[in-house]
Amino acid sequence: MAEISVQRVERIEPVTKTKTKTPTVVKNAVQTPAAPAGGIDKASRAYIDKMKRQWAAEASAAAAATRC
Repeated sequence: MAEISVQRVERIEPVTKTKTKTPTVVKNAVQTPAAPAGGIDKASRAYIDKMKRQWAAEASAAAAATRC
């Protein structure tokens, strides 16, 4: 088994490779459409609600199984 060594240090100083920051350039980026004013759309909300119901059913089934 490999041995792991752990040492305490007072502070780790950040090391920068360059003195100046180069600006980030994005090419050929596609802008995503903004979310609807009311938040997420109906289909997404229905899916989230369905998954929440499924998770609740699984959690209650697991709780019932541990009680027996």
